[in-house]
Amino acid sequence: VEKVNCVIETGITKNGQRRVIHSLLSGTGQEITEPSQIRRRAVSFYSTLYTSEYEEGETLSEGFWNGLPQVSEEANSQLEGPLTIQELQTALQGMQGRRAPGIDGLSVEFYKAYWDVLSNDLLDVFNESLASGSMPVSCRTAVITLLPKKGNLQDIKNWRPVSLLCVDYKLLSKALATRLGRAVEQVIQRDQTYCVPGRSMVDNVHLIRDVLEVSSSLDINTGLISLDQEKAFDRVEHSFLWKVMEKFGFSAGFIAKIKVLYNNIESVLKFNGGLCAPFRVCRGVRQGCALSDMLYTLSLEPLLSKIRSKLQGLFLPGFNGNLVLSAYADDVVVFVRDQTDIDVLVDIVREFSSASAARVNWKKSEALAVGEWSGGLPVLPQNMVWRKDGFKYLGVFLGKEIVVLKNWEDVTEKIEGKLSKWKWLLPQMSFKEPLIHKARLDVSNSETPGLTVALCRSKTLCLQQLVDAVGPELSDAQALGSLLGLHSVRVAQRILQLWSQILCPEEKRLLRSYGRGGARPDPADPFPEIYLSPGLGELTGPLLQPSLRQTRTAARDPPIKRTSQLAPPTLICDWKIRVRSETRPSKLSLKATPEAGTAIHPNPRTASLHGRPDDYHRRLLTHKESLPFPRIQLS
Repeated sequence: VEKVNCVIETGITKNGQRRVIHSLLSGTGQEITEPSQIRRRAVSFYSTLYTSEYEEGETLSEGFWNGLPQVSEEANSQLEGPLTIQELQTALQGMQGRRAPGIDGLSVEFYKAYWDVLSNDLLDVFNESLASGSMPVSCRTAVITLLPKKGNLQDIKNWRPVSLLCVDYKLLSKALATRLGRAVEQVIQRDQTYCVPGRSMVDNVHLIRDVLEVSSSLDINTGLISLDQEKAFDRVEHSFLWKVMEKFGFSAGFIAKIKVLYNNIESVLKFNGGLCAPFRVCRGVRQGCALSDMLYTLSLEPLLSKIRSKLQGLFLPGFNGNLVLSAYADDVVVFVRDQTDIDVLVDIVREFSSASAARVNWKKSEALAVGEWSGGLPVLPQNMVWRKDGFKYLGVFLGKEIVVLKNWEDVTEKIEGKLSKWKWLLPQMSFKEPLIHKARLDVSNSETPGLTVALCRSKTLCLQQLVDAVGPELSDAQALGSLLGLHSVRVAQRILQLWSQILCPEEKRLLRSYGRGGARPDPADPFPEIYLSPGLGELTGPLLQPSLRQTRTAARDPPIKRTSQLAPPTLICDWKIRVRSETRPSKLSLKATPEAGTAIHPNPRTASLHGRPDDYHRRLLTHKESLPFPRIQLS
């Protein structure tokens, strides 16, 4: 535990150092190094960012609102229902602990510990706030902390603002978000996969990849334009958002509940360890709020609906209908067929930006052309350039093989580096599983170049665990897949093949002999392949209980029960299977529990080296140079 805390504290220290801003560029591009001026520059930037640019006179044409789907009456009745303690309790149970609290300092653990005392009063506060239209001051105030992004960190735009909200605010927003999640699917089309239950960004990646492959193989002229929206979540105008929800048919009562969360809100910038003066927030959805994702998706849907209805898009052989776009939040890819589609797209974006204050940055947007385009490529807005090889979408490089290979640049080194930091952990999957789970990869078309072998050396899964799962024959790929959580039998078979290549023939023979119960030491051989040596550290018995208690930890071993009668200690012995090899000496150990006067009983599957017939069980094997295998998902 002390080591884990040390690692966590070290990480926090390093992250804290990265978040310190020593200099910024002013609006004119001059470098600022004075701490007070840096603070003023940051506060000025974000106060301006959250200042509304919405003009009531600017309205979208009726064409944007025509054809929008409507929320059902049943869904509206559920959305308008009174708030209950059960909803708040469910929201609290779904919150993760060990998170930074809001400005009041009350954490999730505090509310969970005193929920029985606070629940009724908290419900009364929420009901009063919803009735009056305003939340308490602490709920309305968020602390903005800055996280570094890629690029020049002297540019304040390359810092991502994250709002730290009070837990009571997040409880109310999470309860309302649970209600909204059941209704949002009715109004958000299938090509938008963000924050809609049952949809995934994997669908977007697979769609783009398939479109590129089909267009290339069938020589279909296809254009893809990836729109870059500047500060997408921070530029959502509240008045425009309420208008959109009204056009989707949400009831006035539910919209009023959402308005309460955004009425007279303000933020305090946490800068270099200190808090700045608060400023009003008149636009944007808070990224720490459970409602933010769905509210942003709703605000963008009129634009996507207009694009679907006006562009021709892509027609593929054997596919019913046309493909017009693929969206995951603000990452929108539009399929264009010709110059007309591009001109219409530019007009739609211009009109939507004028009415909603959203902004598309054409200079950072990307365009990819597939096919011959014998008549010439269409003209793109603002001097954009067509690419022919590929582009990056949702963190994945798509396109030609030379671009796809970029997905594996430095992957092996990064994962090896992460795993090497955790080598001090015991070789148990329960310790390493969270780390391995985060390192999962999805490889759909080919194996990861050099990754599997490298991860084998990271000692994630020892040979003893491998044999315990698949048997000494190393042949049960399904059992290995179950142990590692793999969905691909092919990958499990590949792992077993690698292990078969690692073990020498003599080691394989000894493993098979052990599995049949035939492995035993030869007392007449002065240099035996198998020899018996007691593991004194594993002696157990009543007389040894006090010393063992001092060395055992509650996390690893259960407490040893006291006994009133003396019993002989059980001796756990290590069977060392030594293989004589001049090229690569190796060592395997078999653990068994010997009992006097018992014989060796062979078993076709597993057997103890010593023991009664009803005590047969396979013992774990440990390879001196055990090469572990990762929990990696390859499909």
